[in-house]
Amino acid sequence: MQIANRKSQIEIDWTLDPIEARVLALLRVRRGRSQAIKVPELARLVGIGSRRLQTIIRRLCVEHGEPILSGGAGIWYAATAEELLASYHEQRRKSISGLIRQRRVYRKHLARLQGQTEMAA
Repeated sequence: MQIANRKSQIEIDWTLDPIEARVLALLRVRRGRSQAIKVPELARLVGIGSRRLQTIIRRLCVEHGEPILSGGAGIWYAATAEELLASYHEQRRKSISGLIRQRRVYRKHLARLQGQTEMAA
């Protein structure tokens, strides 16, 4: 299926394999943080490894737009707009903080690691 975009056309894969469908079905009944499940437990229920489960969850979010959230409690399906917004803001904050940290490290250490001498201030 193709969806028209003003600049180009993009292809979206709407299909789920049976394991992805099972993961999604299990998460859809776990609405809200209070219903969170730990990754190893969900992986055990599905019969796959934790790494494969994380790959499937990423695909469900990125390629299928499913509102699967995660935190210290585990992973769950968003139950409210407030939950989804809180997750969005937290992920945005972490992303910006990570980029700032990387820029500072890059600026401070790249020249030295490439063998260039540092200028005294």
